[in-house]
Amino acid sequence: SIRQTPGGLPENHVFALLESSTGPGRSTYWFGTYGGGLAALSEGRWKVISEVAGHPMTSVRCLAQTALGDLWVGTVRQGLFRRQGGRWERVPVPARLARAEWRQLVEIRGRLWAATSEGLACLQGTAWKVWTAADGLPHGDVNRILETRSPDGRYTLWVGTGGGGLGRLDGDRWTRIGPAQGLEALWIMDLFLRQDAQGHPQIWVCTAGGGIWTLDLAGNPGRPEAP
Repeated sequence: SIRQTPGGLPENHVFALLESSTGPGRSTYWFGTYGGGLAALSEGRWKVISEVAGHPMTSVRCLAQTALGDLWVGTVRQGLFRRQGGRWERVPVPARLARAEWRQLVEIRGRLWAATSEGLACLQGTAWKVWTAADGLPHGDVNRILETRSPDGRYTLWVGTGGGGLGRLDGDRWTRIGPAQGLEALWIMDLFLRQDAQGHPQIWVCTAGGGIWTLDLAGNPGRPEAP
């Protein structure tokens, strides 16, 4: 059954869902709500976390779990939070990100990457790096992140922005893919890696108003083939 307020879920606006294992055959389901905080459902029992060390955590936008089991919680203008070893903390972030909307959190090869309303951010250990339009990012408003690996072992980071099309990061070099390059959309909402009919890797690009586009790993846009 779908559990809604007042059946344990504190708010009916649910933006994120994550399942974490708590043992053989047991899971905790985490629900990020907008206005009600983070709700956890485990073995039929609900628990709601809406404050951490005096800091509100009521507007949850995204969730991620790392390989080490840490739970990360991105909020709408309330900061970034982490559950590590059963203990919660509000994570210090650069001043630019203090009032950001955290839209996606993903661990890539041991580093935490974040798509935010204030740019692309990466946390390695305790050191942050933030990219904005001034650093070559096509637009400072970031919605999605995806990393690909080419057959020869090169990694590329793809960044979907809200108004600047798609950004491609190779090493320290940014390339923009937008209308001038054949991608007739500026608002990128999601990125999905799959294989085409010939078995070649392909990125599906979901846009706001421009439909779905595809990219090969060289960054050449096209339209999806018929299912």
